[in-house]
Amino acid sequence: MAHRDTIGPYFHDNLSTYEVFGSHFRSVLPRKSTRQLPPDDEALWYLREHANVLYSFMPSSQLLVQQDHIVWIQANPQAVDSTALSLFTLAPDDGRETHWERNHDITMRTLTEDFDLAESIQRGFTTGANAHVNFGRFEGALTRFHGVVDGLVSAQDPPIFMQPGDVVRCEVESIGAIENKVVTPG
Repeated sequence: MAHRDTIGPYFHDNLSTYEVFGSHFRSVLPRKSTRQLPPDDEALWYLREHANVLYSFMPSSQLLVQQDHIVWIQANPQAVDSTALSLFTLAPDDGRETHWERNHDITMRTLTEDFDLAESIQRGFTTGANAHVNFGRFEGALTRFHGVVDGLVSAQDPPIFMQPGDVVRCEVESIGAIENKVVTPG
């Protein structure tokens, strides 16, 4: 089971859903607490209490909405084979700093598990043994993500990539806006 020592015990294994909005995505990852929801009273089904919701904004920002806080994940490509990640835990100023630090640490450990697995897969790709990849049934959002990336890159002739000085703005109603300026890695 993935994330056996972090979040695995709290989530259903291989269960999620997603929705596409242009080149952006919303993924819903239900917690095991959904089993205890009354099937005949949907008014008690508060999504944020029983699932993590991941908003992915192209090209490089994600908001992971959890029960009581949000994690902003910013990916900054450095080279074809390297991306720098920044994580920011957005939490209330409520005097529970230790609680928020623990949550941030769990998120970091969980993502490290994901990226260790992804790097292992990428190392396998470099051997050239596989001409293509088939994503599993659980990876529908990942398949769509790669399709969006391919479409965005190939839609231009020649392909147009972001340049230093370009600004990316992502806005989510009732959460706020994030602006990121493209800079030269250094």
